[in-house]
Amino acid sequence: MALDFQEALFEVNARRSEQRLPYLHNADANLNKRWLYLRLSYQWNWLNAGQYQHVTTSRSKMIEEIGRLLGGWLKLNSKDLSTLNVPPHLT
Repeated sequence: MALDFQEALFEVNARRSEQRLPYLHNADANLNKRWLYLRLSYQWNWLNAGQYQHVTTSRSKMIEEIGRLLGGWLKLNSKDLSTLNVPPHLT
């Protein structure tokens, strides 16, 4: 799961700016899945309260920062495409 997110970021980095948007959306989806799986793991008792708390408190600030950076990257690339006058169905 973590490797999927890292691979998605590698894919983003390997693209030129106008080609990055779909790969950024994929990375964002991977990050959201990571949070979903974490919550489900706790809900299904695969993680105890201490494990869940450890992950959500110590790691959440880092993951939230990654989410903010990814959101900024998405916003920046969306603006770049809008200045190129690319039809929406091609993005």
